[in-house]
Amino acid sequence: MLLIVALLLVQCKVTKYVPEGKYLLKDNKLKVSGDKIDEEAAKEILRQQPNISTASIKFRLIAYNMIRPEKAEKARLRRLKNIHEKNAKRKAKETRINTRKIARATAKGDSTYYKRTIQLKDTVTPRLTIRERIKYKFGEAPVIVDSFLFGKSQEQLNIYLNKKGYFYDTVTAVLDTVGSGKKQKINARYFITTGERYFIDSLVVVSDNSLVKTSYSKRFLRKTNDKLGFNDHFYDFLEKGKPFRIPFDEDQLDAYRNIVAKAMKDDAFYGFSAQHIRYRADTTRATMSITLKIIFTDRTVKSPFYKDSLIQVKHKSTVVSNVFFHICDTTLFDGNFKAFYENKFGEVLDTKNGFLPTVDTLHYAVLYRAVENHDDGNKEATFYKSAVEKNLFGKPKDSLELNPLRMATFHYNGELFVKPGLLEAQNYLEYTNPYKDYYFDRTYNRLLQLGLFSVIKPEIIEEVPGSGEIEVHYYLVPAKKQSYSFQPRATNSNGFLGVSAEVNYTNKNLFRAGWLTTVSLSGGFESQPPVFDETIDGQKVEKSGRSFNTFEIGPTLKFDLPGFFPINITKLPKRARPRTVLSTAYNYQRRPDFTRGVFQMNFLWKLYVGKTQIISAGVPLVSVIKFVGLTKTAAFEDRINKLNDLFLRNAYSDQLIWEDFKLVYDYDNRDKDEKRTDKLRLTFNATFNAAGNTLALGKSKQQTDTTGRHMAFGVAYSQFVMFDTKFIAYYNFSRQRILALRTMAGIGVPYGNTPTSLPYDYSFFAGGANDNRGFVARTLGPGSYQYYMDTNRTATQIGDIRLGASLELRLGSGFLKSALFMDVGNIWTYNEDVNRPGSKFSSSWYKELGMALGYGLRFDFEFFILRCDIGVPFTNPALPEGARWIFQSRQPYYDGINTLTDEQRKKISAPFGPRFNIGIGFPF
Repeated sequence: MLLIVALLLVQCKVTKYVPEGKYLLKDNKLKVSGDKIDEEAAKEILRQQPNISTASIKFRLIAYNMIRPEKAEKARLRRLKNIHEKNAKRKAKETRINTRKIARATAKGDSTYYKRTIQLKDTVTPRLTIRERIKYKFGEAPVIVDSFLFGKSQEQLNIYLNKKGYFYDTVTAVLDTVGSGKKQKINARYFITTGERYFIDSLVVVSDNSLVKTSYSKRFLRKTNDKLGFNDHFYDFLEKGKPFRIPFDEDQLDAYRNIVAKAMKDDAFYGFSAQHIRYRADTTRATMSITLKIIFTDRTVKSPFYKDSLIQVKHKSTVVSNVFFHICDTTLFDGNFKAFYENKFGEVLDTKNGFLPTVDTLHYAVLYRAVENHDDGNKEATFYKSAVEKNLFGKPKDSLELNPLRMATFHYNGELFVKPGLLEAQNYLEYTNPYKDYYFDRTYNRLLQLGLFSVIKPEIIEEVPGSGEIEVHYYLVPAKKQSYSFQPRATNSNGFLGVSAEVNYTNKNLFRAGWLTTVSLSGGFESQPPVFDETIDGQKVEKSGRSFNTFEIGPTLKFDLPGFFPINITKLPKRARPRTVLSTAYNYQRRPDFTRGVFQMNFLWKLYVGKTQIISAGVPLVSVIKFVGLTKTAAFEDRINKLNDLFLRNAYSDQLIWEDFKLVYDYDNRDKDEKRTDKLRLTFNATFNAAGNTLALGKSKQQTDTTGRHMAFGVAYSQFVMFDTKFIAYYNFSRQRILALRTMAGIGVPYGNTPTSLPYDYSFFAGGANDNRGFVARTLGPGSYQYYMDTNRTATQIGDIRLGASLELRLGSGFLKSALFMDVGNIWTYNEDVNRPGSKFSSSWYKELGMALGYGLRFDFEFFILRCDIGVPFTNPALPEGARWIFQSRQPYYDGINTLTDEQRKKISAPFGPRFNIGIGFPF
């Protein structure tokens, strides 16, 4: 409250540094008569914008006003003086050192010595003082009303409306003072009358190039679903004479021009650009209609006959005549490359296009054996094989036939640092294939994603402009193959803070096959709550989850390789961009209640579908193998035994999890081209797991433990299926307002060899800084379980089913941002848990959702975001019905806790108390 009052007091002085007779621009306001327009877009073109505000408070202007400029200047001069003094001392020290060096060299009769140079501090752009950072980096100077820019804003609005088809609009504006006193504020008010709007109602395509006209009218209009929605109308009009009316909009027509140009380049018209498309709009005032002419022009290129002349050539369908890879490196060259080159070619070593020349050549092709008919009527199956020929063109001397679509020539020095088949598999501009511009971009991205090169420069050479043939050259400089790194980091696991560090060894090209190999050793400390709120003697565990009470360390070995291992990459379709991830890891964790060792192996195939989707599948039968070994403290084991809780015993016991199959689907429209809007971003993730079924096939020969569960390798294994989803949407209203939505739904069904609940590592949690911010991390639920009445409760609650949603309005820009949020959700158990009544999922699940409302601040330090959120529970499902809402009577709750002892009641937190959350990054 004191902070809010202080901010309001400072807010009253936002005009502190507004000069006498000048005015602070408080806001821009539009009043529109006529058609509805995009007012946010119209405001953005105004030449003066008011100071940035967050939740109606101009924090950055306040920060600017807090620091007096004369004090900031004095601090700057003091720092500059200190820098000059330090530089003088460093210069004197440098002189003394070099004087001694000269004297020693002279005494030895040596005329040379190594001069010592001490780096001086920067006096031109010295580091800013704290005052300067607050005032000039974070702060924002007051926006003073400028009558000239005010007039320009009216002109800009008029131009904006003309571009939108309003040729008969009027724009007037006034400046309204706000408040009283010598230093006033002003609202700039703009009054817009749109008038009637022009509409496009007919189309004429003009071109003397039949190939271009056919490509646009027959292929582009019919097959391309442009995000502007023009094509359907244009195609129906040209083919069927169907009338249409599209609002005239210059910005959309410019965007459409770029879409058409891109489509023409993708249809093999090399050299086509938006400059080859012109518009002509013929208006009819009586009907407010426009006949739009789309005019396609020829290419203008350099003359092959006259050096300084330009000629025009017609656009022509283009094919790829040759593909070359230039590996510009000498790492694998044996000997002195410079001397070898100059001796062999008789010329000084020079670079071509900034790259080293190459001296070795290799021709690569993918070959296939023709299908052969046998006397018995059977046919031999087709198979693929790679073949390379060093310094030799033509077919290999065997029965294999050439596949002309997968050929490339490699230029290198000494030895190819990577297998040629891997590089050729990234190339989409294949020999004899039509040129497509998006294949050019796709190949560059695929080469980049290999992570093998520090420089990638694709180049297309058209020897004769307009000939319809091009050569494709890729100039590649290999990156450093091996590296080491050390990464300290601060962690935040749903509100539990920690510190950790990781040492990594990376090899980007193991076996010359592009295998990205990483060997890591990580360790750290983290704050984790104890399993129980109380010790076995009934004493409350103090400061649970706030001290670094958990230590963990473990090595990891990971291979990320191209293709579907062990299938050869040349046998797979290029577009899928297949990858294989093989990994193994061990993690040792020591907590107050137990120590745990986890050994895990993963075998995953990944498939990229277009620009938006990734499908990951665990290799059947061996997707994930995880062994969890748990060593409990005597007190913890005694506590579990006394409770005789099968669910708790299952969660904290040795586990063998053998996933038979795993399927993960990821969607993200960030890079989508068609029907993509910059305002809306969508992400979706779905994961399916099935475990224990392979091991269960042999249960007739397996031993059982004391609870009757079957064992493999001496450990009871888990058997379950699980499905989990997460959907996130971001909608940008403007630069300073974003609406973010997240929904989560998941269910795990334990069965067979797992009669109680999911393994701990696969269970769901609720509450915390990245979940429901009105509840302490991992304490919400399950269901309507009244945790406060259970003196044997655990501090961490887990479940088999999860439902959750979060809605967040993010405000502001720059360093300080804020957010209003609402979180809803809970977890449930799939089976009845007698020790947690009300935890099982039922038809009344919607009555058991916990809801929290809150407000938060986000401090953007560029390299990370610090988040501070306060969430207040508005519904608490743990309370009795009739007392779950914050505005309802607490009497049913009080009636329950009055049966407890005074000591037990003291340990219960207020059910609707606010929760303060600290996080790193956004919650989603």
